[in-house]
Amino acid sequence: KALFIGLGGGAMPLDLHRRTDANITVVEIDPQIVDVAKNFFNFSEDEKLKVKIDDGRIFLKNSNEKYDYIVVDAYIAIIPPFHLTTMEFVEDLKSHLNPNGIVLINLISPVEGPKAALLRSILKVYKNSFKNVYIFPTNGADYGKLENVVMFATDVDYGNKADFTSLIKQRSSDNRTRELASHYYDKEVNTSADALLTDDFCPVDTEGALALS
Repeated sequence: KALFIGLGGGAMPLDLHRRTDANITVVEIDPQIVDVAKNFFNFSEDEKLKVKIDDGRIFLKNSNEKYDYIVVDAYIAIIPPFHLTTMEFVEDLKSHLNPNGIVLINLISPVEGPKAALLRSILKVYKNSFKNVYIFPTNGADYGKLENVVMFATDVDYGNKADFTSLIKQRSSDNRTRELASHYYDKEVNTSADALLTDDFCPVDTEGALALS
């Protein structure tokens, strides 16, 4: 079972739907986004892929379902809504995961340098709840530039870069998945000076603006 928080154009849930037999739920707060995905990006629902119009956090609070895979892919412009980045939210996410489940976070940020404060703060929040958080810059090159970054959080230890890329080669024949795995970021990220995002203190707007500056 998979849960997506944020629909966008619908490409990610559609791709998972085509490649697996998973039961997929997508939670999207804006019904106009759903209309755009259906009218312009060939997104459609069926018995295995359903959309719920709701705030992702409220949906979780009202649900007892558990998932193997949760994707957080929600934005206001390119900045995640603050209430979907906090320690309290991540703890709620984890409570809806099956053992060995994975949370995937889609983020737009540099990976290194002073403008990467948003990434570091979100990394710190997930490290607070999960044993392992893995980082995959999609460009895999200039880490100081703004780019799409995929992080995934889990209590499973997938080892170092060589271990992980070898595992993906064994389990997936999808070239895009293999390429992303090859971008495994294996440097230590120091988050000691960065904010632990909470419902009471969550400066993601400031950090996101810094990433864009």
